Amino acid sequence: MNYEQFKDLWTWALRESRLPQFVGEPIRETLDLRSTDRKCQSFLHVHSDPATTFNVSAELGFGWDALQTARTTTSEGDLIRELFGTDRSQYPRTELPWLRIDVILRASTLWGKEIPLPTAEVWRSWARETVGRLENIEPLLPIEQVRENRKGMLEILAWKSDPELNVLCKPDGTLVLRGVEIAAGQVINLPRKWDDDSRKQDKGPHDQLAALFRRLKASLHGWTMALDHLAPTN
Repeated sequence: MNYEQFKDLWTWALRESRLPQFVGEPIRETLDLRSTDRKCQSFLHVHSDPATTFNVSAELGFGWDALQTARTTTSEGDLIRELFGTDRSQYPRTELPWLRIDVILRASTLWGKEIPLPTAEVWRSWARETVGRLENIEPLLPIEQVRENRKGMLEILAWKSDPELNVLCKPDGTLVLRGVEIAAGQVINLPRKWDDDSRKQDKGPHDQLAALFRRLKASLHGWTMALDHLAPTN
């Protein structure tokens, strides 16, 4: 599966998930001219209401490096011949390629409508509910987050950061809250491309993407509901 094929699958799976994408720029692609690495991002606009304190959005995307491009331009065997010579290419034994999907959940105040920083008690209450929801009620990450490979080494399959504040220091020294966010990531496997069409084909990433987007949709609901703890009381 090459970059264009995966991008098309990504676009289709996002559309099928019915996640609320921004109108006008559903996907942003960038190419590093030095390394030829690619980056693809999608943006979700979940909730926006002038009567409420926060706008909720999300960013998700993946990076596609130059080695993965070379690996999928022709076939697995061709890449091995280039790297190790012809004697290593007849029956190549390789691991499945993988791709890291990054997700950022955000909640931001309207421009110029920042709110006072929450007290430690309010912050603990919000963090406790948010983390609890994202881990237990509307989990953002899959059940399997760590595994042991054939060499006995641990592989990280998914991760989640602690919540972070976006704080503005005003000219008078007052600190106000602009927003909060939490980042997460998950590894998905991609199919290899073989020279021999009769060889058993690897399973595609469709089910992995669909499951990720289902969890993200539920997690965004929990993320939005927990924001009530941070809203000003007056």
